[in-house]
Amino acid sequence: MWESSVSGNTLKVYSTGMDCYKQFLRSQAVVYVGGSPPPVTNDLLINFIA
Repeated sequence: MWESSVSGNTLKVYSTGMDCYKQFLRSQAVVYVGGSPPPVTNDLLINFIA
């Protein structure tokens, strides 16, 4: 449903950001299953942006 409600460019930008965030999580040894990353915590967000 998400894919059909946003433009192609918006979806591309969002996907790029999520891929970068998932790569960051892997570098921090954060393990998650089911295809969805865990909820964002303040510590994770601060470290991701820094």
